[in-house]
Amino acid sequence: MGDLSVNDGLTPRERRAFLEPGNRRVYLIATRSACVDSLSERVRRLAEAGVGAVQLREKDATDREFVSLAEELREALRNQRVPLIVNDRVGLVAASRASGVHLGAEDETVFRARQLLGRDAIIGATAHSLEEAIGAERAGADYLGVGPVFESRTKRVSAPRGAEWLSTIVHAVKIPCLAIGGVNVENIETLARTGVHGVAVCEALMSSGDARTIAQAMQAALDRHRSLR
Repeated sequence: MGDLSVNDGLTPRERRAFLEPGNRRVYLIATRSACVDSLSERVRRLAEAGVGAVQLREKDATDREFVSLAEELREALRNQRVPLIVNDRVGLVAASRASGVHLGAEDETVFRARQLLGRDAIIGATAHSLEEAIGAERAGADYLGVGPVFESRTKRVSAPRGAEWLSTIVHAVKIPCLAIGGVNVENIETLARTGVHGVAVCEALMSSGDARTIAQAMQAALDRHRSLR
């Protein structure tokens, strides 16, 4: 694979800012299939609105297409110094000049990704259970995407588990947890009350005509309840 070290142009502090308490904690999952306009332009506007990190998820793109999209998004995020996270494709982190990778249960292991990408990379992992959450933390994940909490139309992997289940995981691990699955402005207060660090959002921000207002409302709700963690 060659050298896969992170070369995103961000400082370590900038790269990990969204993982710090009180900082931007709305995490955008960017995908063309859910976006109603230009993907790069929407990502730029949402970064300006306060989104703290962006994950590029394009399951069906070729490696060449994926890297090209990543370059567009990196440029869109440049002025806000927001990290770009690659979904699944550990081998494309360096080529995409991304800040790290998010891994699902069927992808490369967290331990192996850390070996390949080094200690400076951000490595996130999806957790569908308490056991998976604890295992990913022990393996060295920097954060967890925990869900699905609610019903999601963009990704269906298992039945939604609800906010009480989310709260159990949030308080069982020490690393930041991001609620994922059906997150929207109507349920953000319920999620924020669990003490969750942040939320990972796709459809509510990719397809809305007023995504900036939604992103800011989500961040405000998380801020109001941040002492619960």
